[in-house]
Amino acid sequence: MRYRNGSTLIEVVVGAMILVMAAAVIGNVMLSTFMVKRSDKLRYDLSVETAALREHLNNYVTADTSIVSNAPGFPPWHMPEDSSCASCWALSPGVHDVTSRLPAGLRADYKATLKYTVSIKDYHGRNVSNVRIETSWELPQQ
Repeated sequence: MRYRNGSTLIEVVVGAMILVMAAAVIGNVMLSTFMVKRSDKLRYDLSVETAALREHLNNYVTADTSIVSNAPGFPPWHMPEDSSCASCWALSPGVHDVTSRLPAGLRADYKATLKYTVSIKDYHGRNVSNVRIETSWELPQQ
């Protein structure tokens, strides 16, 4: 039996298929890594804004919302970025939309929103404000 030098067509096709599959897998891993990295940065930026909002809301914790000097907000006790009401107390029950607090890039690029909901809970006979902060965003399709 005589052996020929070189490769057969089947060997060349199988080798090409293996190379194409390896390139596709490597490309997919690189793309998903890029998307995860971008998503993680977005989540970090939104968590920083959420923490800043939580700290800012601490300025509004009071039992007396009458107009006093040095009260936060304008009008007093109103969070200026709250677009859901014109002059309500920052911790009045309901949903408060403070998306305007977010940087313009987050709002434009990711359609990010920032809202908080205040509810009153009974805790051992006392009414206590419960605040839940919510963020939402969309990652652009690429």
